[in-house]
Amino acid sequence: MAAKSIMHFVVDCSSTMGLEVSKDAPAGSTVSKLTLAKSAMMTYCCQRTFDSKTVEFAVSSYGDEITDNDMANTDQEGYEGINFLARMDKVKQDTLQRIWRMEVSPPGVEADTISALMATTDALMKSKLNYKYNRTLYNK
Repeated sequence: MAAKSIMHFVVDCSSTMGLEVSKDAPAGSTVSKLTLAKSAMMTYCCQRTFDSKTVEFAVSSYGDEITDNDMANTDQEGYEGINFLARMDKVKQDTLQRIWRMEVSPPGVEADTISALMATTDALMKSKLNYKYNRTLYNK
């Protein structure tokens, strides 16, 4: 059996992600940070899917108005605003559509990066409980 690759994207959807990427962009071409992140995720997912039949992806957003994660359902605090848009699975058309429909949250919605990473790690471990794989953390 071929080795599986899994990747979980964690995306900030707070109001600061609605800002333009560069003030030096040509007139009339405004690209927000979130639009750039969505485009990069979708491109990467498609390229990896064409390259390998064993790759699986998941997408989570934090700083979101919607709360949908397993840790928010416990008695622990601090996991509000974390939304699992796509659970770990092979890329499908509806997954790409959900990624593209992600929107920036209005000002005032809190974004906690550490809590998002903890909820994501918990989801990864639970979703692939019986799988054997090498865990690699990329830090750049």
